[in-house]
Amino acid sequence: MGITSEKRRNEVLAAITVDDGIKVSELARRFNVSMETIRKDMKCWEEVGVLKKTHGGAVLKSDVTALRHIDERIVENIDAKNAIAAKAVEFIPERGTVFIDAGSTTVCVAKHLNLMSGLTIITNSILAATKLSDAHNRIMVLGGILRGDILGTHGAWAAMALRSILIDVALLDSSGVKGFDGPVVNDLNDVEFKRAVMERSKTKIVLADSSKLHISGAISYCDWEDVSGLIVNADADRKKLEKIRKRTKIIFA
Repeated sequence: MGITSEKRRNEVLAAITVDDGIKVSELARRFNVSMETIRKDMKCWEEVGVLKKTHGGAVLKSDVTALRHIDERIVENIDAKNAIAAKAVEFIPERGTVFIDAGSTTVCVAKHLNLMSGLTIITNSILAATKLSDAHNRIMVLGGILRGDILGTHGAWAAMALRSILIDVALLDSSGVKGFDGPVVNDLNDVEFKRAVMERSKTKIVLADSSKLHISGAISYCDWEDVSGLIVNADADRKKLEKIRKRTKIIFA
């Protein structure tokens, strides 16, 4: 059985990211599809602002991973993010091990965890670690490549550190959800890292305020079936959640 069109589009983007300027003909041979199919895949990425067409192929746009700094995003939809964070901590077992992803909503989770004790908290978020420094919990900060816009680490080094850790609950960020079969990121290095987190986690929950329902991204790091649920604020547009609801649990905060 061949791969799905969604997965192929993701892998086409990954191939272009690794080999900037790779030709349509080479991608067609690699994925055993027609060149017209590859052109359509590229067009999808071009329409969301990720790729730029070239003669015979495409290249990654130079600003595809350029995001607004997390300090700007933390204050947006703050009530929704706080509600989501409060709901998220309900899933953390007593004296459990929890992973907090780098992101504006997950920083809000850190504030709520300050009211708890006896937990082992693993994070790749510099901001979350700072906010947790005075809490009565064990804090483990992962090393790796630092992304300045989110003040978080990722990449192979961070993923390697997770191999000896078992996580009860992983609270994951998403750059957006629009147009994909799962949560997305804008940086290819995040894909490997988030997948490593999921492999080591019993429960995997994505946190996203309703603004993410209108935002796309570069590449999906998993399918919705792979996560335990999506926590979103209570006033989110139900219609935009219908497709996701068929594939994972929607939890309103």
